[in-house]
Parts: sequence; C-alpha cells; structure tokens
Amino acid sequence: IASKGIYYEPYSITKITSNNKEIYKHIIEGEKKLDESYCLVLSQLLTSTFHKDLNGTMANYQVPSTFAAKTGTSDWDSWLVAYDPTLTLVMWSGYDDNRPLDYTSQTINRQTFQDVFSSYTQTHWFKPNKDIVQIPIDLKTQKMAQEGAIYWFYQTGSKLKL
Repeated sequence: IASKGIYYEPYSITKITSNNKEIYKHIIEGEKKLDESYCLVLSQLLTSTFHKDLNGTMANYQVPSTFAAKTGTSDWDSWLVAYDPTLTLVMWSGYDDNRPLDYTSQTINRQTFQDVFSSYTQTHWFKPNKDIVQIPIDLKTQKMAQEGAIYWFYQTGSKLKL
C-alpha cells in the first residue's frame, strides 16, 4: 500500500565492490499488484487514526509529520504499522505464552512510535492522482464542510465512488 500498489521483492545486498570496482548491483524491479488510486485513498484514510475528533487509536500520540497507521490490540498482543512515502514501521509487543498485557504493554508501540518520530519532519506526503478528488469532511457530522479534514475519494470518469 505504501508503495502505491507496486510490490518489491525484499533484498539485503544493494551492491558489492572489489578494488573500487562494482561487481554486483541489485536492480530494483517492481510488479504492480494493487491499483494505485485505491492505495492512495487507503493511505489518506489511515491518517484518520491520528484525528482527535474521531478518537483515533493514535490521537494521543501525535508527531509533526503525516503518517498512515493501523493498530491492533488483543488481550495478549499489540501491533502497530505506520508509514509515509519513504518509511514503514512495524512493531509487535506481547508474550510468547499469550499472557495478558497490562495497559503499559498495550500502548508501548504507540509511545515508541511517538518517541522515535517526534523529531522527524518529512518533506512530502502522497499526492493525489487524476482519479482522486479531495473533499473536506466535518468529522463530527460526517458531512462536507469547508473547514473539514481532507479525505480522498476515488473517481472514475464522471462518477465518484464513496
């Protein structure tokens, strides 16, 4: 999703040099797996976890940059996935034997995210493509509003898909 629908095979060696000569360089090749517009809309939607008006799961863990985030917590484990156009962070906390988590253990991923990214300032966020329309939405009434939060919607031809 963070790569706008392009899948890249994971790799660890980018290049090998010997005697100042490059003898191997990894060629990055991506394969389209998901529709770019859907990925962009979903990324923008996942910024809502930081909206205080929605009581999002990341509302109390603000950072100065824009991130998409998804959290998941059960009695025995806690997940956080967050990304922007250049970084992806995945964190899990829990116990191998499924012992219940206390409140601190349930929120440690969110607090760690905030601690790590509190001084990170990105230079850009995703840009909508030609198939996306931006609409300001009042988060309390869920209606269009001039001063609302910007949400992206996928539009094909003259039809808007809400």
